[in-house]
Amino acid sequence: MLEENLNLKQHVYFLENENEEMKEKLEELMKNKEITTFENGKYNDTVHEVCAVLLVANVGVKNVEHIVKTVLNKLGGVKIDRLSKKTFAEIMLVDAKALAQIQSVDAMINSDACTLHTDGTKRKGREYGGLQVGTSSGQYSLGILELSQGTAESFCNMIKTIFTNLGELIDKENQNKKAAEIIATIKNMMTDRHVVNTSLKTY
Repeated sequence: MLEENLNLKQHVYFLENENEEMKEKLEELMKNKEITTFENGKYNDTVHEVCAVLLVANVGVKNVEHIVKTVLNKLGGVKIDRLSKKTFAEIMLVDAKALAQIQSVDAMINSDACTLHTDGTKRKGREYGGLQVGTSSGQYSLGILELSQGTAESFCNMIKTIFTNLGELIDKENQNKKAAEIIATIKNMMTDRHVVNTSLKTY
């Protein structure tokens, strides 16, 4: 009981110190009325984190800068010395995609059996195909590509392209070998088109 009380007191003391530090930072922020975002030739980690959170929330890359500036200015009266543009958000989106694909490959390699899922959709007259995989640790998206047409051949080419890209991402010098290793983890297929399954037999 005494040990538990001591631990609680230590935790309270820690939280009180954290609270004081946050108050000091907030007071300093309100005094300056300006936030530094660019240090040593690059945007700091906070900018990266904010951009990532907004992109995950489906905020368009062209709107990230405007939203951050508006919220800080209107709610806190704070100005930003410099903020990332659309290109920075686009690069972050590409990085996030690569990290997600690496995570997917890791899950596939460490799974006893993987199930490949394909699906297609049409938007504004354009065909798109998506590739997902079910593993022992969960469901992952491997990629989405625009298709020349909604045929089995197009779907097959999409699958080949995505796996080739995954192989290159993991090991650029041996991308074909790595792609083959990733494909070898797949034991089942689930598509909404039987003809797609048939066309993959030769792959």
